[in-house]
Amino acid sequence: MKASGKIVFYNVNDGNGMIMTPDSGKFSFRVMDWDDYDQMPSVGLEVVFEILNERAVSVRVPSSESVPAPEEHAAKPSQTDTSYRQPFDALMQDYNHRPQSIQLSCNAQKCIEVYFSKIERYVSKNLKYNNSSGQLNFLLMRRFIFTTFNNLSEMDMNFVTPQIKKIKEDLLQMSAVYDDFKAKSNLPESAFETIFLQQQEDYTAMERASEEVSGVLHELQQKEQYLQRSVAAKAEAIRSLAGDALERAEEEYRVLKGTYVDVVHMCATLGERLHEDQETMSEFRSVYKESFTESFQTQAAKYEKLLLQTLDTQAFIFDIVLWEKAKRSRVIKRFFSEAQIDGEFSSKTYLKYYLSSLDKEKLSHEQRELFKLFEYLKTVDKYTTVILLDDIDGVLELKRICTRAGLNMFIQTFIDESRALTWGLANRANLLILSDTLQQMSGIDFMEQYRQQSPVTPKVMMLSDYQPEVFKKYGVTQVVPRNYSAKEMIAKLKKMLGEGDG
Repeated sequence: MKASGKIVFYNVNDGNGMIMTPDSGKFSFRVMDWDDYDQMPSVGLEVVFEILNERAVSVRVPSSESVPAPEEHAAKPSQTDTSYRQPFDALMQDYNHRPQSIQLSCNAQKCIEVYFSKIERYVSKNLKYNNSSGQLNFLLMRRFIFTTFNNLSEMDMNFVTPQIKKIKEDLLQMSAVYDDFKAKSNLPESAFETIFLQQQEDYTAMERASEEVSGVLHELQQKEQYLQRSVAAKAEAIRSLAGDALERAEEEYRVLKGTYVDVVHMCATLGERLHEDQETMSEFRSVYKESFTESFQTQAAKYEKLLLQTLDTQAFIFDIVLWEKAKRSRVIKRFFSEAQIDGEFSSKTYLKYYLSSLDKEKLSHEQRELFKLFEYLKTVDKYTTVILLDDIDGVLELKRICTRAGLNMFIQTFIDESRALTWGLANRANLLILSDTLQQMSGIDFMEQYRQQSPVTPKVMMLSDYQPEVFKKYGVTQVVPRNYSAKEMIAKLKKMLGEGDG
């Protein structure tokens, strides 16, 4: 089937073009379909062609005698409405003045180093927390520990001290850093986009330009559809007109037709530019993505350990400070008493109290996770223990018994009060096993000295032949005779530490 029309778009780089016929039909062609030796294709050139599979083939410039007689209402030159061209012209001017390729602004290794240097700064800022000897799994504790903070704060309006506030803010900040890190390490595409591609000036410039082109192209495509309908409607209306009305309608038709041709040309041009830019960006990504991802994942494994170590230490300290404050709060102590919460002031005790109120047959997923957390807390809730007696044999024997009992204790033994005090304070010992007489002072004197200097309120077991009532006023937790048996000692320890209560 033969047809005639006008070239409304032609790309000299790849030889793709588009022809529009008088009835607004659009047919694509390639330079291989061009059959005219004397003239090359260009925008605005009138051509004749054959239609094959909805494409134009055997395209050429017609000889003068073969040009179809134009319709009467299209005899005059086309006119166009150019009021909408400004966005298109601005885009084309920008396109013609910017680089058509992407040059590397920052290599992959440098981008990775810059990203992880920011994490290192956050970790360094929180190095003070690493002096602690303990850790709590932050990922397991996260929701519970902040819920606990909120609950305790609601109980006692004076609960939040500057120290607690600062530790909480630091923990939240590190948590946000970790979450951002995990989002990138779990999604390599996200890491590649934000850490590498966003540092490439040419790439980001082309990306912004492509977004602008997409926006303008969408508007022009809407305009094209509207004009196509308008041209067809005006052509149909002209058939029934005559005289001045016909002349005015023909003038309107020429403006519509010229505008439509112009818009089709702009859509084709912008579509081609957009395709070229997307191809260029895709090629750039394919060159660098694999090497970036491999290097980033290697570094990520190292930094994840560092981040979690910092978070676990911060969580441990935050937990300690919360409960040390709680045990000094009259309001919170009254709540524990009225709720009949047995045990020390700790996350394990508080969680155990909450879990006891749940119907185990109707647990939600989150509640089942809390039972797992409770089991975890039972395994990590170590008692950092100072054994301080007045003879070395007694110290070693007592440590052997405690170890054999399989209790969750980290034990350090001493016969020197000064060394015991220094180590206990540095490691926040929360269990003291003392004899009532030591080398340089009494067990009561050591206990009171330790309590005055330590942020932790320890449980105390006193080895003495005096009656337990003698030590009750000093806050001694348990009294064991000096000539204890191993069985008796283990039973007393288990009772004091609440082992087996879970």
